[in-house]
Amino acid sequence: MNELPDMDRLGQYFATNEEYIRKYRFTNAFHPFHGFSMMSCGHIAEMNTSAIYIVGAQEPGIARGMGLKTRATFEEALQDAMKKYVGPNPRILALPADEPNAEADENAAKAASTPVLWCAGVDTGAYQAVNCRLRRPEVFGGAIGLSGLYDMSRFLGSAEDDLVLRNAPLAYLTETGLVDKKAFAKAEENDLILCAGQGSYEEEAQADTRALSEALTAAGLPAHCEFWGSDVSHDWYWWGKELHLFAERIFGEGGSHA
Repeated sequence: MNELPDMDRLGQYFATNEEYIRKYRFTNAFHPFHGFSMMSCGHIAEMNTSAIYIVGAQEPGIARGMGLKTRATFEEALQDAMKKYVGPNPRILALPADEPNAEADENAAKAASTPVLWCAGVDTGAYQAVNCRLRRPEVFGGAIGLSGLYDMSRFLGSAEDDLVLRNAPLAYLTETGLVDKKAFAKAEENDLILCAGQGSYEEEAQADTRALSEALTAAGLPAHCEFWGSDVSHDWYWWGKELHLFAERIFGEGGSHA
């Protein structure tokens, strides 16, 4: 299972295997489909980029087997990308530096004034993505939360604890001063996207997504919320479809970068 069509073709078998389900429910095992789906969802990145490079891979053959390009150094990777994909003037978010560079630091500071990083996640990863956007808007330009579990009391306990409060969106959105609303003055609705299905195992995600959407509205923070149909279950097949659709909506169709 290297790409989404493979997951579509074989996912049902792995997801309904009774022995895998038994071990997942009763013996603290990861469902094997989870690992396969994580790898195959890399295909989403492949569909939205011209190329993905892995620099300094210890096992380059494994990376190439996953459809990635391998180079020994960043310089070699950048030269190859400039030659084949992005042209002589690529847009670069960040590169490693061996020594301080005043000009590079100045350029980076200017670029940092407009956040370009986005974060996305599913399940509790959706909470992490949304929390990053809300807590650090100067770093993260937006977030996508899919089938999110945002009520942290079920994991972290009472929000009376200050550390829990500052990492529990449903709690801190109702408090004064914990979210810098001025930082969101120019934010758009699609800078924060929430989505949940209405199919199998989405009950908690539905409730939490709706609660978070209402809390954001009450706090005056823009967000876009969607609930997909009754066939949309809590699994990677649907998250792949959702992420692909939202990525095109945000970044434009065919807007690929190396």
